[in-house]
Amino acid sequence: MPTPDGMRHVEVTLVPDTGADNIILGAYALIQDISARHKAELDRARSEDRLSLALEGSSQALFDWDIAAGEMCHSAQAAAMRGEPAREATLSMDELRNFVHPDDIDDVLGRMKEAVKGATANYSAEYRLRNSSGAWFWVRARGRVVEHDATGRALRLAGTYADITERKIAEGRLRRLAEHDSLTGLPNRALFHDRLEQSLIRSARGRPMALLFLDIDHFKRIDDTLGHEAGDEVLKVFAVRMRRTVRRSDTVARLAGDEFTIILEDLADPADASMLAKELVAALREPVSLGDKWLQVTVSIGIALYVRGANLDEAVLLRTADAALYEAKRRGRSGYVVDEKAPADRTEGHGAGQMLRLIRGKHGPA
Repeated sequence: MPTPDGMRHVEVTLVPDTGADNIILGAYALIQDISARHKAELDRARSEDRLSLALEGSSQALFDWDIAAGEMCHSAQAAAMRGEPAREATLSMDELRNFVHPDDIDDVLGRMKEAVKGATANYSAEYRLRNSSGAWFWVRARGRVVEHDATGRALRLAGTYADITERKIAEGRLRRLAEHDSLTGLPNRALFHDRLEQSLIRSARGRPMALLFLDIDHFKRIDDTLGHEAGDEVLKVFAVRMRRTVRRSDTVARLAGDEFTIILEDLADPADASMLAKELVAALREPVSLGDKWLQVTVSIGIALYVRGANLDEAVLLRTADAALYEAKRRGRSGYVVDEKAPADRTEGHGAGQMLRLIRGKHGPA
């Protein structure tokens, strides 16, 4: 409506004035100036448009959790992020469980409850979601409580989440480089010590474990006579054979050079460590192909056992396994020794033999 002060937005309510026989004689008009309200609504719409464009440009999705109703509204970008048609959706908390990875759901709900109760100022979590093809991708969610009732109880928690899958993949690569040997792909010394510490904690209240020290017999001869490339190939082959011989739950690590360790957890019987050592000696004795040559190499193994109640810490266990390895070398190599102070004491499979044997030909060992 034009006015002397400029254009104004008004709301007009008309009430009919009826006479006899319900004949409309006229109308009463109520005109209310709503310019301020209109401007606020327009500003809010523009703000929502800007937020929507910002979220689309940053590939972030918006969520709004109605705590009392137990429902969570997601923006269209959330569906697009999962590979579905871009449209808004409202899900119950039970339906939300179908999208969040089972291993992450408890942590996600726990963090949300902490924010709702005021234990944390903001809600923040990283977890996996299922996309339309059934694959998992990583998201980072951030939000806060945006509405309370008169008693201070949280009514709504709103925020955003973004796809961080590429970042997680990059972090995984960096972690692997930091924790694994670049030549063999086995856990390195740092990761080995971490796993050994955790294994001792678990074994202190569970079943026995064993620590094996392995050393390639006369490895220096390989480097000196055939070169470092041949030595590296032997190390890689041995790493593959060791992983194939042990269980998936066991840890095979490379400490340095030709020194390897194996952590055997949850042993039904301490004697199982000796049985595995025997299998390793046989598996690693098989010739290694180096071009048109076949190289036969052997290993020596020292075994330290840990049973519940044993007075052994990590340092003592390491020294015990190292001493057993030295004894296996002294007794002629190509075998293993179980530490004499440990349960199930025994030694087997020793024999000097020829530690470095080349068999020429292209059809394998004779």
